[in-house]
Amino acid sequence: MANRFNDGAAGFVTRALASAGYVSPSDNGSNGMVYPNALIFFTPVGKFSDVEALPLSKAFLPRHMVTVRSSWHDANATFSGWKGGNSTWNHGHLDAGSFVFETQQQ
Repeated sequence: MANRFNDGAAGFVTRALASAGYVSPSDNGSNGMVYPNALIFFTPVGKFSDVEALPLSKAFLPRHMVTVRSSWHDANATFSGWKGGNSTWNHGHLDAGSFVFETQQQ
């Protein structure tokens, strides 16, 4: 997919996870990571500058989700994501109105 959509960031991140031992195209999923992602996104294209070119914030308005981060290259960066919506929507579940806040790798 990274090749098809010319998404170097997706290719770079998947390779970085693979080199850290988190995903592998030959893994059977026993390490807890999602095996299909390695098959779909694993590609030789992409570099860190592709990731840095991504915006620090993104609103997914049709899904009522927002993500915000302070940096792509700082290991101690701050990240937050919010999910709005309605629990009666298809696959809405009970996480509508939830959020995540991480800083200093915690």
